[in-house]
Amino acid sequence: MYPYHTIDCMTIKLHHALLGFLVFALATSLIRNGTNTFHNMPFYDRLKADYEAEQARNEKLKLDAARAKDPFETEKLLRDQLGLIKENERVIVLPNSAEPTPTPTPTN
Repeated sequence: MYPYHTIDCMTIKLHHALLGFLVFALATSLIRNGTNTFHNMPFYDRLKADYEAEQARNEKLKLDAARAKDPFETEKLLRDQLGLIKENERVIVLPNSAEPTPTPTPTN
């Protein structure tokens, strides 16, 4: 009836074999990629932790840069860490409260 639409048994077997091979290849690839991903998880975890640490460091640097632009923070740094004072200013140095006060020994 329709000579161009007839499919013989050998063609059907060839199509089934090709389909089976494709399914096998895809399944093998899926299993191999899943296994590789599982084995590389510690690497990805370390990478994520490093990334988060760098993000935190970046935020700290941004905050430090913003503080450096503030004239009050700059003055505080100069006074506290470098011990500088303004002209005609007097400084009173108090004893360190962390050191214990010596107690006198009673004499009889």
